[in-house]
Amino acid sequence: MTFRIRFSPRPNFARDKVLLVDRGKLGLRLNTGHGMMALHSGVRFEIHEGTAEAVLSLNAGEEFPLILTYSESSPEVMPFPGDAGKALERTVAWWRKWVSNNCYAGPYHAAVARAS
Repeated sequence: MTFRIRFSPRPNFARDKVLLVDRGKLGLRLNTGHGMMALHSGVRFEIHEGTAEAVLSLNAGEEFPLILTYSESSPEVMPFPGDAGKALERTVAWWRKWVSNNCYAGPYHAAVARAS
């Protein structure tokens, strides 16, 4: 199956001009003015007017990690794409624990938990 990937960040509610830079193994980089956003992957992107696009073909059962990071501090933590599955598991566990502390008990509990 073929996928078209489009990365079109719009920081500051789309008020800021976007300058995406391809830093090779460091990923696509964007200085937001407050921090650094990066998209890490093993696919080559074409950049045009603040949008990056790539085409990727995968067979049944194949996985391909795309890792989006944002940091307001230095040095930035650089993920290893091979660790994407474990990172996702840690993220899901963190959010589940955070949601379990939700003490809202009103009529919209399910919606509040889902939005959390």
